[in-house]
Amino acid sequence: MATGTHARSIADDIVAIRERWHTKRHPFFQAFGEGQLPLRALGVYMAMHGKFVRRALSSFGILYARTSQHDDIRKSIVENLSEEEGFKAIPQEGHVPHDHNELIRRFCRAAGLPDGEVHTLKMTPAWWARSLHYYQTAVEEPLGVVLAMQTTQEGQQPALNSEVILPAFARHYGYPAGSPEIEFFTEHAAADVEHSRRQAGRARGDASRHRAAARPRARGGGGSLHAALVVHHRPLPPRVPRREGDPATRRRLSGRDRFAEPRRGKSGR
Repeated sequence: MATGTHARSIADDIVAIRERWHTKRHPFFQAFGEGQLPLRALGVYMAMHGKFVRRALSSFGILYARTSQHDDIRKSIVENLSEEEGFKAIPQEGHVPHDHNELIRRFCRAAGLPDGEVHTLKMTPAWWARSLHYYQTAVEEPLGVVLAMQTTQEGQQPALNSEVILPAFARHYGYPAGSPEIEFFTEHAAADVEHSRRQAGRARGDASRHRAAARPRARGGGGSLHAALVVHHRPLPPRVPRREGDPATRRRLSGRDRFAEPRRGKSGR
């Protein structure tokens, strides 16, 4: 009984974290919801999202490799990827398989970004950071933490789409519900409900498995999300070089990027 109560409190904490930082309240989406942005702005966002997804796939491969002893998590990963790639539909009535990358490209074209422009668009530092965060979390953190992170990310899409984006499409941008151009937002939101449900359940199960074996390090750790999911903040081991991330970001920071101001000599040239 105590284990069940503990597991429920972990799920509640995960949802609370998600709600605290929910993207539906971000100024970008608030402006879009009020029709103040051109449709192309969301097209650029989705182009970035598509590039993020392709880079995040490596983190799912790492997570799959780490879960050889956890059949439930491993099978859930395969189910999620099969749905993303369009090999199977989510288990809800009326849904058919969709390649979610194709749905992204379809919307980008409707928003004025042809495939060639989407292909050459460069990821911004913020999108690089998100991609690297997904990867690094999958590599280093306990399984429960990885699943909790995915839950807080994917679990935001249903409310963002149903409360902000889809009403804005119908009210301000001429795309009522059911329009093929915006199918990503209806289909992907439904998929993310399913993915988030699975991930939250796996996170609860993983936390329960670890709770008896690991002593929480956080002070007052019994009810703490970080302690319950066995989060340990570790410094880099000795002689391990720091990861610098996106090479383009390094160039920008060092002044060797085409967007940086040219360095001037004493003559001002």
